[in-house]
Amino acid sequence: MNKKVMNKKLMAVATASVLTVTMTCAPVFADTGSNSQVVKEETVYVITDSKGKETEKIVSDHLVNDKDYTVITDKSNLSDIENVKGDEKYTTEGDSIKWDANGKDIYYQGNTSKNAPIGMSVKYYLDGKEISGSKLQGKSGKVTIKLNYTNSAVSNGVKVPFVVMTGMMTDNETFKNITIDNGKIIDSGNSSIIVGMSVPGLKDTLGISGKIKLGDSVTIKGDAKNFDCKDMMTVATSSFFEDIDTGSIDDLNFDDEINELDKAGKKLVQGSQQLYDGINYMNSNADKLTSGISDLVSELGQSLAEICTNLNKISSGASDVQKGLEDINVKITNGGDLKVALEAAKDYNQKAAANAKEGSEKAATAAGSAQESAKNADEALTKTNSVKSDIEKVKNTLNDINTEGMNEDQKKAIDDALALLEGVSAGTDGIIGSVNSAKEKAAGAAKVAGNAATAAGTASAQAGGAEQYTSGAEKGLGKISAGIGNANTKKTLIYGTTSIKVGADQMAGEIKESTTTGDLANGLNFLTQGAGQFKNGLNKLDAGSKKLRDGMSEYYSEGIKQIVDLYNDELKGDLDNFKSVINAGKDYNIFSQKQGNMDSNVKFIYKTRISE
Repeated sequence: MNKKVMNKKLMAVATASVLTVTMTCAPVFADTGSNSQVVKEETVYVITDSKGKETEKIVSDHLVNDKDYTVITDKSNLSDIENVKGDEKYTTEGDSIKWDANGKDIYYQGNTSKNAPIGMSVKYYLDGKEISGSKLQGKSGKVTIKLNYTNSAVSNGVKVPFVVMTGMMTDNETFKNITIDNGKIIDSGNSSIIVGMSVPGLKDTLGISGKIKLGDSVTIKGDAKNFDCKDMMTVATSSFFEDIDTGSIDDLNFDDEINELDKAGKKLVQGSQQLYDGINYMNSNADKLTSGISDLVSELGQSLAEICTNLNKISSGASDVQKGLEDINVKITNGGDLKVALEAAKDYNQKAAANAKEGSEKAATAAGSAQESAKNADEALTKTNSVKSDIEKVKNTLNDINTEGMNEDQKKAIDDALALLEGVSAGTDGIIGSVNSAKEKAAGAAKVAGNAATAAGTASAQAGGAEQYTSGAEKGLGKISAGIGNANTKKTLIYGTTSIKVGADQMAGEIKESTTTGDLANGLNFLTQGAGQFKNGLNKLDAGSKKLRDGMSEYYSEGIKQIVDLYNDELKGDLDNFKSVINAGKDYNIFSQKQGNMDSNVKFIYKTRISE
């Protein structure tokens, strides 16, 4: 194959590999230098066999001609130099090379016998036994690939800090369950990109052996089924450190920064723990919450049932009050018990007065009449006391009515009924007093029947007084009867008790409907369902907060804490080595040669042929 064509294909493959690795690990190869002069960008392509041994090197240089120089003077120790992108000619004088640029960029390449600064060693294992890369192809089993790197580049006595990244792409059907100790695996679905990272020589230079993972080796493991991976690509560069200003390091107080980092990490862990504890406590008590909601729904149903029962009692009580008022009116009006009692007392008084006037000759007859009147008075007392008892019952019923929720007319109707009953009760007390007095006088009259004149005079006087009592009672009873019989009063009392009954029945009906098919029933069902959903949500939140807690703890222990321990144990108080390493990375900017103080940068790309 034509060497020029082969080299172009090699550079195309290498360029693609650089893009793959840089996209996965995010390194940036920035141009250095200003536009006031030519910048030399150098890429060294290294071909190795399956064990990592160099077999070929090609150096590619790009002279960036931003100032449109006609002639560019460069230096190079390469052999077989050729322009790979243009017709520009050059002349050489020793190690000096002049290009007729004519304002264009120059791309050229050549060969060198100089060893690359990064050496590689690759070993392959199948089920624990070493095997060559070519024989590994098509095999199945447990595969291990170990890469070791060496760094021979030194600047001012310090190892140049090369960052080395090795990438390979595998089919997920032929290589899966992949792990890597220093690097990252990117699974794209059908295939995986494996990227290993190393900074060979850095641990020894900084004296931090074992404290950081980025050492001199990378180990890849996985399960193979007809293993099929032909090549690995590796990129090495020292340009990661070129933008760090070592002068600013002296101005930093690393002790304070590290302490703040440690405090912030611990707060993150503590906060995630507190969050988990709180959610876990809620989750562990979720059953109590749902049980409490269930009890609440049950108790609320019982309470509403009791309210309905009491409303029925109120309705019944209102009916009893109305009936009681009607009974009282009957007892007071014509033919009623109170009316009969007053008529009996009045008849007695009339008879007693007549007997007194007839004189002593009719004393015996008067005494007999007096005894008859006393008997009638007893009957009147019994009936009057019965009426008074009925009045008290109605008063108690009215007093027991709960007026909450009633309008002012309904409340006033009850108050008017109570006031009226108080008057009726007072009237019955007067009647009872009159009848008792008449009874006592009749008994006295009977006892003194022997003395007709005295008895007649006394009986006449007493009869006159009893007549006044009965007359007053009759007038009071008339007023009471008129009050209860008054159309407006009766209408108010009946309207009030009827309103109470209707309101109680309506309220009981609404509560019953609401607890079966209405808004209250829907609300109780929603509350019950929501309790279960809330519990399920808490379970998920509990699991998520646990993952967060564990993740933050791992982040602190495996990340922040290692940085803090590394600084406190081995770097604190001595940053000279660190600055020397950074300066060494800046100083190493060319592999071949360059002209004078020309700005330059260099990177190395290795292609390892696993299958050869």
